[in-house]
Amino acid sequence: MVFCTFCISVSLSIYRSCAYFCVFGQLGFLVPWFFHLLLAVPCRMCYNSSKPSGMLTCQLQSKEHIMPSPTNKAQDNSIRENVYRVIRENITSLQLAPGTTVSTQELAAKLQVSRTPVHDTFSRLEREKMLRPVPRGAVVPPLNTDMIRQTVWMHRTVSQAVLGELYNHRPTTLEPLEHCVAAELEALQGGAIIKMARLHLEFHRTLYSMAGREPVMDVLERNSGDLYRLLRMMESADLWRYVAEQHSTVVQGLAMRDYEMAAHALEAEFDLVKPLLEECRYQRPYFFE
Repeated sequence: MVFCTFCISVSLSIYRSCAYFCVFGQLGFLVPWFFHLLLAVPCRMCYNSSKPSGMLTCQLQSKEHIMPSPTNKAQDNSIRENVYRVIRENITSLQLAPGTTVSTQELAAKLQVSRTPVHDTFSRLEREKMLRPVPRGAVVPPLNTDMIRQTVWMHRTVSQAVLGELYNHRPTTLEPLEHCVAAELEALQGGAIIKMARLHLEFHRTLYSMAGREPVMDVLERNSGDLYRLLRMMESADLWRYVAEQHSTVVQGLAMRDYEMAAHALEAEFDLVKPLLEECRYQRPYFFE
């Protein structure tokens, strides 16, 4: 068994301070004269790290095996955000499919963090309707059809307003949007359909950013979990090519100072969601409420 750096550092701390209380697996309180017992029985993270990894496919940005400390708030917040990003991405990418039960303890072991940031992430995702609480963990809920329709309405309405603001601002360059469209076309040409949902989101995030409306996009993203999961189900290269073409037309409309062209292309993109929703409900009814 290979011990994690956390086990070793805690053990040394116990030995030095003679007054440390910790719980690892089935161990109770530890005192210096039981120091050798801690090294004899590894923590759950050491034990689980020797097992094959589960469904989570994303990695924490910080590769160090460090537990957050109350005295290091910046590190604590960084770990919490990384855990949130990883778990949310695995839900929206359908790596954690609807109906999947996730355990706080198991995810903490896989991500090599304490249970606290995982528990906090579960609470955060429950507020975003992306998890439902169950004993000792949470379950990934099915997609809510009505919520998707409401979310599309929000995106459609707000995006048109943001497009109007960007049009009136007369940006000196449209290169950021052009780069997004180029990335979409490159992914399509290379057959990387799996990247398209993320690139689609990046285009809209860039559009909002250029209009100075990033906080608005942040709010929309936090309430668009079901919509993003639906887009991950879209596996047709032709449909994604149609979306990329609409994005290209939006950029052309802005460049030519033709608001109607840009606005119509944006509307056409959102109009695609309704038939996509019906098709996915027919093909994967077990993914929906």
